[in-house]
Amino acid sequence: MGEFDRGPAVVQYLADQKPDSGLAPRAGSFERYQLMEILNYITSELHKNFSPLFNAEAAPEVKKTALANLEKKFQWLGAHLDGKKYLMGDTFTVADAYLFTVLSWSSHAGIDLAKHHVLTDYLARVGHRPKVQEALKAEGSFIELKGPPPQGIAASAASPPGNVNCSDASRAYNGLCASSSACVPTAILCP
Repeated sequence: MGEFDRGPAVVQYLADQKPDSGLAPRAGSFERYQLMEILNYITSELHKNFSPLFNAEAAPEVKKTALANLEKKFQWLGAHLDGKKYLMGDTFTVADAYLFTVLSWSSHAGIDLAKHHVLTDYLARVGHRPKVQEALKAEGSFIELKGPPPQGIAASAASPPGNVNCSDASRAYNGLCASSSACVPTAILCP
């Protein structure tokens, strides 16, 4: 053992390296368990259902079932996010970095999220964060963001919260995730 590569574990580990960052609630708090709950939802209900869509060997029926399951999950997620800026309210957390990554797979899987306006608004809000743009550019990714950056996004994302040292986070990330596709680009975690 000694290594781990599951998205929820990795992003919490990174957040815990700088507990004053606000990227995760304090370990042991009720809010931390809420964060773990939403991270588990993302990994088990969304991430898992995307997997067959990227598997060339998956049978068409399996892909059809995965798409139907994702539609239900998108509806629940839209209701959960409705009226919120981020998954945990007004604060960007590691769960938002993970969800942004997973939802951005929609276009690659041929899923149109247009009817889920809460999700497309959310993707735009997170996607317009300067560090998210930087991470996407660095990895050569392109995600079409609908509309202009939401009001205040540049101001709220101009500097890292607390004393996040994004270089330290990158070193930790690279050590943990060098070979894992389950990881979230570290720069997304750095506002």
